[in-house]
Amino acid sequence: MEKSNNRAKSNKPLYECQRGNTTISVLPTRLRYGTVAIRLQRKENEQIKKLQCKVKISRVSAIDYSAPAGTVIAEAVDIIPPETCAKIGYRDDNKGYARALSVTILDDAHVQVTIICTLCSRDDQGHICSTGKYKHIEQIVLTVGDVKEMVKIIQLVHDEELTNEERIKNKKQYRGSKNADVAYDG
Repeated sequence: MEKSNNRAKSNKPLYECQRGNTTISVLPTRLRYGTVAIRLQRKENEQIKKLQCKVKISRVSAIDYSAPAGTVIAEAVDIIPPETCAKIGYRDDNKGYARALSVTILDDAHVQVTIICTLCSRDDQGHICSTGKYKHIEQIVLTVGDVKEMVKIIQLVHDEELTNEERIKNKKQYRGSKNADVAYDG
């Protein structure tokens, strides 16, 4: 039962912001390894359309807001290979998904976050390439302030995670040295 509580806690978004019928959420996917998932979700009629892309925290933290309009200031690519899609039951036709995220400066006060998903497959040499047969796009326009707040929260939670990992590591080392001292004295 405790495990399910931990799982529910880990799926809770670190950050959410809604503009119109679109919501951006930051999920703590592989946080200790320096990665989060950014999800764009919108309601269209009775359906919910959503895409998410894993992003390195170092990419998000290095955003330069002073770039001229039209400049892509952050980008990431997240691929679900055909083998993984088959394994988890998404598809069984030797196709996977390639998802690309970009953050583009619109003007001094606004940025656009876009996630594009396409089908991909392996070529003869084993490389993953887009098939060009499917495209799903989700976008949201945020203020620079929204993005700065999002980045600040991501960085704070990541730093806390690293601090906790370091604390656990040091505690194990301390226990190990304490046991070694006791064994040496005894």
